[in-house]
Amino acid sequence: MIKVPFYNSGIIDLYERKDDNGIYPKTVLKSCQMGIWFRELNIYDSMKVEFNKNSINVNRKIAIPQYRKINSRYVVRIGKDFYTIYNIVHVTTKDGFKESELTLIRDEGINEKFIDTIV
Repeated sequence: MIKVPFYNSGIIDLYERKDDNGIYPKTVLKSCQMGIWFRELNIYDSMKVEFNKNSINVNRKIAIPQYRKINSRYVVRIGKDFYTIYNIVHVTTKDGFKESELTLIRDEGINEKFIDTIV
């Protein structure tokens, strides 16, 4: 029996990191104007140990319907929290559905002031 994936854990807002063209370039977040439903994935103990060995504090792992344009230059916002994408893997589930699995690290250094409001 085919099991259709449900993306019902919440919605991510997707932003792309861009450097503005000023004399002193700074990084801004450009909204992709899209919300993507996601489902939460488990971060297993063995995975946590491996990341902790390398001083990487992974906070979440999520799956979205496959979106191949996304890469590590993108930032994900869930609620009020911003996350950098540590890793992204494009997979096909055992039932044949294409997904993108994102490993996320909370980025306390990013907040609303980084969002580029120029339309």
